[in-house]
Amino acid sequence: MIDLGTFPGGQTSRAYGINGLDQVVGQSQTASGIDHAFVLLPGEDLSDLGTLGGTSSSATDVNHFGEIVGSSLTTSGVWHATLWTIQPPDPKRQIDRLQALVEELASDGSLSQGQTNSVVVKLDAARRQLARDNLTAAANQLGAFINSVEALELSGQLGEADTASLIVGAQRLVEQLGG
Repeated sequence: MIDLGTFPGGQTSRAYGINGLDQVVGQSQTASGIDHAFVLLPGEDLSDLGTLGGTSSSATDVNHFGEIVGSSLTTSGVWHATLWTIQPPDPKRQIDRLQALVEELASDGSLSQGQTNSVVVKLDAARRQLARDNLTAAANQLGAFINSVEALELSGQLGEADTASLIVGAQRLVEQLGG
């Protein structure tokens, strides 16, 4: 069990949804005791998603594309269905997150060291291409990463959920790079 915390000064929080990228959504009290929707990204603090001009909001689910649904009070005090979109982190950070997921799979025994190295080397190559501003080559390396992860799933080394987390993260990055 992990305590996700609250907004600074808030007393309570509730989590309602999580996706395969470990993005969590819910609501937390602000320092003034009012509930606001939040998103929690891996390695970060709760981020206030704000409202539609009213005082309160709540986020209830998040998908693999970073689209968050919930509800928010408007300025007239009426609840409206709400859609927020998480802005993707910079590409290098996304590659770092993919690598951390692969290393977690290695540490729990899902992947051997050789299998881990075979996919991490593709992430390293993508990272080098990004540093050179060669977005097409970086996207191609991420495509090779996706192919390797799919092969690990087909061979029974990776489960469907782990594969989906890795592939969705890599595909989103490829799309962000224009690939």
